[in-house]
Amino acid sequence: MTMKTLHLSIISLLISFSLVAAEKSEQDLTPEEKRLAENFFHQGLSQRTMEEKCEKLSDSKACQGNGQTKFLGVSSNTIQMVAKASSIVLGLINRTEDGKMKKVIKEDGKKTGEKAVEDYCSYIAIGVESVGMFMQNSARQTMQAEVAAKQHESQQRQVLFQASRSHDIRAKAAKFQGLGWGATAACYSYYTYQATVTGSFVGDWQLYMKLGASAFLATFYLNEAKAQKNYSKQVKSIADKLPSDGDCNPITDNACYCAQPETMYDASHCMGSAGTTGYQMPCLDQDLKSDPE
Repeated sequence: MTMKTLHLSIISLLISFSLVAAEKSEQDLTPEEKRLAENFFHQGLSQRTMEEKCEKLSDSKACQGNGQTKFLGVSSNTIQMVAKASSIVLGLINRTEDGKMKKVIKEDGKKTGEKAVEDYCSYIAIGVESVGMFMQNSARQTMQAEVAAKQHESQQRQVLFQASRSHDIRAKAAKFQGLGWGATAACYSYYTYQATVTGSFVGDWQLYMKLGASAFLATFYLNEAKAQKNYSKQVKSIADKLPSDGDCNPITDNACYCAQPETMYDASHCMGSAGTTGYQMPCLDQDLKSDPE
């Protein structure tokens, strides 16, 4: 062991002994110190922990409830706008003769004409998007009451709780929409079967387009539900790892308190600071000599 290494070891031991000595057992606490130890909340540590862990997510905005997702390289927000527009277009097209389903009229087994009938599958799609929006709006109103009940929690925990719930709400709505569009695709699959196998319906390009679009949106929404649920779990996990009241307090957890950059220079509690202890650890250069700069 070199002299330089030995000096560093001695300095580390001195610092450790100083911090341990600064901590007090519960039996030695005054009523005021006990209240501080139990109720102290390290705001700086909590904020820094949240920011560091949120930065490690695929999208740090997830901690604000705005985590972005993509499907096949396309923004999920864009696809959802297309889905809403598609449900409206389906409803409008269904009002026209060309947009309705075309049933084949037969006599003696031979096709004699076509008859326009209602496209009931489109009603599923319209209902799915409408109910999906209603679910999210209703859940957000309930979430406000849940957030209000968390007022006793730290600011960081409240922010993360609201973000986690926001992603959870979107996950549940997306799952419902995915199942709804899946039902729409199944409905169009029935008509496709009737067109290609029994010949009782006309299998035109509109039918196949509606089937393909419904299947695509069903797959998208189910994937979106999974992504939003994952964001919700990740954000909640970060909230659970934040410090609580009493953690890293200056009385009974002084070593932790004085190791944090936000409070390490607190002269009232950290030995080695220029305070009531009268003891200050000098800065050292690479040769372990006092460095005034």
